[in-house]
Amino acid sequence: MAEESNREETITGATAVWRVAESHGVTHVFANPGTTEMHFVGAFESVRKIEPILTLHETVASGAADGYARVKKGSNVNIPGVTLLHLGPGLMNASANLHNAHRAGSSVVNVVGDMSTWHSGTDPVLESSIADIAKINGAVVSSKVPAAIAADAKEAFVTATRNSTSPGASKVVTLIVPHDRSWERVSKVSVEDVIRGDASPLEQLNEDREQKSQHLQSPEQATTKGSVAERMHAQLTELLDEKEVPPPFTTKTTFRSIGLTSQSSIRYASMLREEFKLDIQPTIMYDYSLVWDLVLYIEDRLAIENKNSGGENSFSPASSPTRESADVGKKNTSHSHGLSEPVQKAINAFGKSFVKSILKSESGKVGVYLGGDAGIRENLERVCGIFRKLGISEDSIYVENAFSRIDRGGDLMVKRCPYFPRDAMATLASFETLVLVDAKKPVAMFGYKDQNFSSLIRQGEDDVWEIEAPPGGKLTDAFEAIETALEKKANAWRTDVADAKNDKHRERVTRAAKENTLRETSGKLTPAAMCGTIAKSQPENCVVVDESLTSGSMYWDSTDAFSPQFTHLTLTGGAIGFALSAAVGAAVADRSRKVIAFQADGSGLYDCQALWTMARYNLNVCVVICNNSSYNILNIENAMQRVEDANKTNVSKSLTSLGEPTIDWVTMAKSFGFRMATRCDTIESFQMVFQEAMEKNGDGPILVEAVL
Repeated sequence: MAEESNREETITGATAVWRVAESHGVTHVFANPGTTEMHFVGAFESVRKIEPILTLHETVASGAADGYARVKKGSNVNIPGVTLLHLGPGLMNASANLHNAHRAGSSVVNVVGDMSTWHSGTDPVLESSIADIAKINGAVVSSKVPAAIAADAKEAFVTATRNSTSPGASKVVTLIVPHDRSWERVSKVSVEDVIRGDASPLEQLNEDREQKSQHLQSPEQATTKGSVAERMHAQLTELLDEKEVPPPFTTKTTFRSIGLTSQSSIRYASMLREEFKLDIQPTIMYDYSLVWDLVLYIEDRLAIENKNSGGENSFSPASSPTRESADVGKKNTSHSHGLSEPVQKAINAFGKSFVKSILKSESGKVGVYLGGDAGIRENLERVCGIFRKLGISEDSIYVENAFSRIDRGGDLMVKRCPYFPRDAMATLASFETLVLVDAKKPVAMFGYKDQNFSSLIRQGEDDVWEIEAPPGGKLTDAFEAIETALEKKANAWRTDVADAKNDKHRERVTRAAKENTLRETSGKLTPAAMCGTIAKSQPENCVVVDESLTSGSMYWDSTDAFSPQFTHLTLTGGAIGFALSAAVGAAVADRSRKVIAFQADGSGLYDCQALWTMARYNLNVCVVICNNSSYNILNIENAMQRVEDANKTNVSKSLTSLGEPTIDWVTMAKSFGFRMATRCDTIESFQMVFQEAMEKNGDGPILVEAVL
C-alpha cells in the first residue's frame, strides 16, 4: 500500500522543470517573472537546492546566465545558466545578451511562460509568437502536451549542454511553458524516471533525430522502408555510377553546406567510405536528401554507440565542479572511450597528418587562432604544450578578439587578434599556415567602405587546419590524437626553437607594459595608468568581465606582464550592456572568487540595473567604471570612416557625448544599495582605492568610478 501511495504522489509541472534543472547541476536561476511564471516562483519552495536570483530587467537575467555558464564551464563540465522570463516581451528584452551567449557558445536555458493552452489565440494583449522570438538565438522546445513537461524540460537541458562538433554553434535553448502546464499535476515517479533516463529507445531515437534535423537545417524527410544501410548503398551506387546527376536528383549540395564544419565533413565521409565501400568525398555535390540521410545515419549510429559506451553528456558526481577543479592542470592521458571505432580511426589519422605537416613547416610561418573552449585553462595548457613541441611560439598564438573565456596569467601567454578588419587580416595573413582551434573561420566585424573583403583568412583551404571536437566526442579527443602522434615524433620536436622565441617575446611584452602603463605615477588618471594598476593589483584566480572597450586597450599586454592566473571574459556578440550582468552570474557561479567588472560608461548604462542585484545578494564584485563621458568607440569609427560634419554644427558629436547632464555613477551605485562607491580622477587615488577594494572580501560590491 505504501508503494502504491508513493506512485500516486504528484508534483506541479513547474516543480518538474526545476527538478530536471537540478539534475543537470543547476544551482541558481536568474529571474524576472510575471503572471504566467508564478507557479515556477512557488516551485522554488519545493526545490531548495536551486536559489532564485531576482533581476530588475531581463537583459540582466540573460547576461547573468551567460556569465554563470562561462565560469561553470570546464573541459569535462557543462552546467547551463538558466533564466525565468515573462512571455514574449520579456524574452525580447533578454535578446541582446542572449545574442552574446549564442556567440559565446554558452549553455543557457530560458524558461518562458506562455498563455494557457485554452486561452492562446484569443488575442490577449501580451500574446506574441514566443517561438519566433526564441529562434533568433537558438533552439526552441514547446511543452504543450499534458504530462510531457519533464521530458520536454530534459530535452531543453540536454540540447543546451550537448557537445557540439561545430565551433560557434548556439547552445541557447528556450523552453516555452503554457501557464496551465505549469500548474498541472504530474506523476513524481514519472518525472524521476525521465531524469534517470528510463525512456524507451524509440522515444530517445526520435528525440535525437529531431535534434539533428534542427541542427543541420534540413527539411522534413519522408519515412522510408528497409534498412538505411541498404538504401544508402543502392542510392550511392546509382549516383556514383553516373557522370551526371540523374533525375530525380536535381538539387545538389555538399556535406559542408548543410551545417557540418570542414573537419566533420572529412570525418563523416571517411566513416561512410568504410561503411559502404564506396568513394564518398566531402567536397562532391550529392543529392540534398541523400546527404541528409547519410549524415542522419552516421549520427544515429554514433548516438547509439556513444550511449552504449557510457558517453552520454550528463551531470554526475564524477564530473562535478569539485572533482574537475581538483584535476586542473593535470594532463589527461587516458584514451577516448566514448568514440566509435571509425571516428577514432579518423581522428587518429587526422592527428598524424597534422603533426607531419606542421613539423615540415617553417615554425615562424604557422599561426594559431583560438576560439570556443580552447581558452579554458586545461585546454589552453594542452594547446600551448602541443605547439611548443611543434616549434610554434606564443607570439604566433592568437585568441579571437571577441573571445568567450580565456584563463590567462602566470605561465600562459597568448596574443589577442586585432579588432579592426584590416589589422586582423594583416596579422593572420602574415602566416603561410593557419590552425583554427575550436574556432569558426574569422570574418570582419563590419563591411567598411572600400574594404572589399569579409573573410579575414587569406590562406588557401589546404593551408588551413581546423582542430575541433569529433562526432560524438569532445575537443580533448582531438588534442589526445595529436599528442599521441607527437609522442611518436619526439626526436623531431622543436621545443628549443619555441622556448627561445618565447623568452624574447615575454621580455618585449614586459618592457613595453612597464613603459606604457607604469611610467606615470601621479597626476591625472589616464587609461594606461588605470590598466597597469588593475593588472598589477588584481588577485590570483579572480574573474575579469571585460567591457572596457577603448579605455582598456592596454589591459591585455599589462596582464601578460604583471598578472597571476585569472579568468578573462569579454563581449562576444558585440551587443553592449554585458559586463555588469555577466559579473552577477560569474559571482553567483563561484562566490570564492573576486569578480572585477571592467566596464565602459556608455555600455554600462544599458544594464546598470545589475548593480541592484549585486547589492541585494552581497556579491563579491568590484565594478570599475571607465568614465570618459562618451561613446568613444563611435568617435573613433567616425574619424576612421571620414564622416564629415558639413555644416560644422557638431551634430555627430552630440550623438556620442554622454555629458550635459553629467551621469553620477557613485550616487547611482549608492541608490542601488552599494555601501562603498568612490570617484577617482588621479593616478594616486585610483591606485589606493582599487588596491583596497581587492583586499576586501565579504563586504559586498564596490564601485570605483575612474574619471578619464
